[in-house]
Formats: sequence, structure tokens, C-alpha cells
Amino acid sequence: MATIKTSIDHQKNLTINIIKGDLDLRDISEHFTDYYRGKVTSNVIWDLTGADLDNFPSEDVRCLAKIGRKFSDQRKGGKTALVTPHDLAFALGRMFMVFVEMENFPVGVKIFHKRDKAMQWIFEG
Repeated sequence: MATIKTSIDHQKNLTINIIKGDLDLRDISEHFTDYYRGKVTSNVIWDLTGADLDNFPSEDVRCLAKIGRKFSDQRKGGKTALVTPHDLAFALGRMFMVFVEMENFPVGVKIFHKRDKAMQWIFEG
């Protein structure tokens, strides 16, 4: 089970989720449910640097996109950045980007190796 530490900056319209530990679909699904009950921001960074995705099945990536699609209209026009220096997590993130496109998300999604690059993308024009 992973821990997800969330910080929300409404002035910057940004939420940062820092994940540590063995991540599974239930962790993210529960987080989505809790997060979207409150006041959301348009832009979100998921920092997977400390996440262990060795046991995260690739089939769950598609499920994650379907779950995320249910909530994404609340962030229409926003951006989601995934950050990880790890090859496996990066590959799963790329797979997620494909499923997001198939689900017609109204939110931009990109994956980055470094958080500073993600922040640049989030705040560019």
C-alpha cells in the first residue's frame, strides 16, 4: 500500500501528489474519490519518484484512465503531469497517455523525468 501526500495551492491552481511505496489501483481510486469531493485545481502533478510500480499490472493502467475520465470534466482545460525518473514508471505513464487520448480527456497529460520540467509545462502559456 502506498501513501499519497497531497498539497494544494489554490493561488497557483496546482495540486501536487507525492507517492511513496507500493502503489496499486485501489490507492489511486480512493484518492480520486476523496480529492474530487473537495475544491479541485485545474493542474495536478503526480510525483512517482518514490513509488514502487513493480507490481502494478499494465492492465490497471487502462482502468486508471477510465476512472480518471469520470472525474476529469471538473478540471477541463487543465493539465496533469506525471513525474518519475524510473524506466518502468515512465513506460506505464506513456501507456496511460495513450489511454487518456482514447478516453478523450478534457485535460492535457504528459510525463516527465524531472519535476521542474513538469512545472514549466504546467505554467507555460
